[in-house]
Amino acid sequence: MFVPLLAERRIVPRGEPASGAWGEGVRIVVWLRGEQDATKAADLAANLAQAAPIGEGDLVVDLSEVELVDGAVVEVLVRCHEALKLRSRRLKLRAPSMSTQRVLDMCGLADLVEPAHTVVGGPARRRRSATD
Repeated sequence: MFVPLLAERRIVPRGEPASGAWGEGVRIVVWLRGEQDATKAADLAANLAQAAPIGEGDLVVDLSEVELVDGAVVEVLVRCHEALKLRSRRLKLRAPSMSTQRVLDMCGLADLVEPAHTVVGGPARRRRSATD
């Protein structure tokens, strides 16, 4: 089922955007790109804190364009997951690469990964061409 994009809101840090957010029906999607390491953890925490109060459904983190995830970023995701659970909401992780999926598995977060068929739009649908 296609869910139309109801609102778009991007949160863009300085320089090359490493994350942002948009609305997808009643779900808010925060997208990440590039290397997500300790240097980006504070920005990610701020973006998630800003996105969490928006909407009433799941908060989705799109990992389709992430090249690397480290422990500091995983810690931010865990804290967000725990905070959302207190509000009877869920954190969902979308389209991790194989290496990111391994990190999530090792950290006990595999159950937060959305099944591939639930992706309805945004960066996870884009495929890189041979020239990218």
